[in-house]
Amino acid sequence: MASNLIYAACCYHTDPETVIASLMDNLSRDRIEVDMIKFAGAAFKDLDNRLMALQLVTQGLTDSAMFTANGEVVQAAEVLFKKADSRRARQLSARHQSPRSTC
Repeated sequence: MASNLIYAACCYHTDPETVIASLMDNLSRDRIEVDMIKFAGAAFKDLDNRLMALQLVTQGLTDSAMFTANGEVVQAAEVLFKKADSRRARQLSARHQSPRSTC
């Protein structure tokens, strides 16, 4: 995949949809899944990363795309599991607090 990314960055940088399509050249989804993509830099200043994230879904490289309320592309698993983990940590913390001494 790294060689596909380097090749795409050099040869297809003017066509982001082709960059995404070329990531899976000679690879199957059984071998790799692309969770998210985010283009940055002067060459991509007018590019909407939300549309590129949706291209991952459209082209079958991932099952979902997620954005924050202000439109930033985020990794769905990280956001969902982070919330679940922090909620679980608070529950465990509440259960395991030692009683305060009154002395």
